[in-house]
Amino acid sequence: MKNNVNILASKKLHIFILVTISLGMLGCASTGSLSDPLKPKSVVSKSDQSIATVYFYRSHDFFGLTVFQKMGATVNDGDGADGLHADRDSYMIRKLKPGTHKFTQGFSEIIVNLEAGRSYFLASSSKHIFGCLGCSIPTLEFKDEKSFKNYKQGDEQIRVVKCTAWGCEYATVTQ
Repeated sequence: MKNNVNILASKKLHIFILVTISLGMLGCASTGSLSDPLKPKSVVSKSDQSIATVYFYRSHDFFGLTVFQKMGATVNDGDGADGLHADRDSYMIRKLKPGTHKFTQGFSEIIVNLEAGRSYFLASSSKHIFGCLGCSIPTLEFKDEKSFKNYKQGDEQIRVVKCTAWGCEYATVTQ
């Protein structure tokens, strides 16, 4: 009788683990591909018309209430990877060559085609797992200009001064 209970408990544990991993992988899927990149929402840029402008910010729908450090993402434009950083009170602007770019954050990856003379708004958001309080996966999502302005009104633009193995140093960009 005791062995039957242990076997049943073991099977339930295995099923729970498989379901948890499967649902968690939903937030890990790649979006877009090198052969078929996404064309995210954009607006006409108010700056240089020969490049694409990406505003990177932490969305207020990001549920990581205990995450106080800057959220990071990486953009790989073919010339190497470069970091993007943002927190609750700041955002970063990156000027990129037009063409295909891959943005990654943890397991989240999005491949897009950026056009010259356009501005894009990339948010670090979160997808909730099971509707569980505190259970979320950071994801990248292109949003519209209105969302960016609503979330980041009054926040400061930052830039990376230097990075070491211990972290990065940031400075406020003054206009």
